[in-house]
Amino acid sequence: LFLNDLQWADENSLQIIRALITDPNAKHLLVVCTYSEERLDQEIIEKYLLNMAEDTSKASFSGISSFGFNIGVVDIYLSNLNIHTVNDIVSELCEKDKVETLELASNIHRATNGNPYFVLQHMDLLFREGLLKINEETLELDYELCKVLERISPNGDVTNVLIGKIDYLPTRALDVLYLASYLGNPFSAKVLEHIVKYEIPDPAGNSALSRDRVASALATGIQENLLEKVEDTVYRFPNDSVQEFFYSNCSTSTNKSLQHLRIGRLILDYNEHSMPVDETVLFLALDQLNKGTEDITDAKEKDKLSRMNFLAAKLSSKKSALHSATKYLRLGFSLFDEDAWEVKYDLCLEMYSMAAEVEFNTGNVVRGTIMANEVHRHAKTIEERIPVFLTEVVLRATQGEIRCTME
Repeated sequence: LFLNDLQWADENSLQIIRALITDPNAKHLLVVCTYSEERLDQEIIEKYLLNMAEDTSKASFSGISSFGFNIGVVDIYLSNLNIHTVNDIVSELCEKDKVETLELASNIHRATNGNPYFVLQHMDLLFREGLLKINEETLELDYELCKVLERISPNGDVTNVLIGKIDYLPTRALDVLYLASYLGNPFSAKVLEHIVKYEIPDPAGNSALSRDRVASALATGIQENLLEKVEDTVYRFPNDSVQEFFYSNCSTSTNKSLQHLRIGRLILDYNEHSMPVDETVLFLALDQLNKGTEDITDAKEKDKLSRMNFLAAKLSSKKSALHSATKYLRLGFSLFDEDAWEVKYDLCLEMYSMAAEVEFNTGNVVRGTIMANEVHRHAKTIEERIPVFLTEVVLRATQGEIRCTME
């Protein structure tokens, strides 16, 4: 089982992975996970996986672990390419001796920090700009070193490579890729088509032209090694830095919050007209809307979004994704006004009661107590307080405080 980009996994996913690895009935199973240290939430991943390597006798295979059976955990560090490997690539592409290409390779290595993706993109850009030329007699790639070195960034800033790449992209394709960067990595081409239809509308109102525009942009992205096709209608940026570059340099809007809000509304509209409604797309719409809350001024839209967050929390809780449920509940509360208990009593009662339970179950006792106290303070009847009482009883019992609970 191969799991890529673990740095983006939430705590629930990491719990599932840990449970799978430590299940004594899961025999003959090899799990390979990759993650980027630069983007890693060190505290969370250490809690669920890296500390397990220590618990299981230090990357061992050497004995019975604390789980009662033998687990082998090996942490393999993969660094970027060293200068000699980069020179191997440059030498082979130029079909020249390694001694001759060493200075060029050294500068490309310094400019890319040895990232293999950007090494190849750098070479491609130099070729496009005419700084690498095919010698028709020897079929080697010739270059004037001084001119090439003027073009190569000396400080390891790979954005210069991407800036050079997008200069060759048609504006129609570039605008589509900018919008795609808002959808995360990977993203759905179908959802992107719906967004482009309204964000970059065809003057004649021809939706077929919007589909053609997206298809053309995606094809261009693949050709330029800026996109990869994952499935039939699913694409991804090949490197997180590429997605972040497009997102940071999006020219369609300087207000990121407002752009997320607009995209969220469009995705929600797309999902409401889909049969059946796609739960994954619903979460995507919600995450976009939550990033645009500062630009929501309509009270009805705020109320709708808070209810959507509550729905997402319930869906997450059903899947035992309690950390996600907690996140959506907190986002829902952030949209409440001070008089929320007066104007939306039933919603507040349900949300705070659920919040008390999930906060307690995820170990956030202090916040769970705050949520429980909100219910005790505002609930109109003792019957409405019972679910929270029961949650508190279970919590106290697990903490060995059952006597205090009974009192």
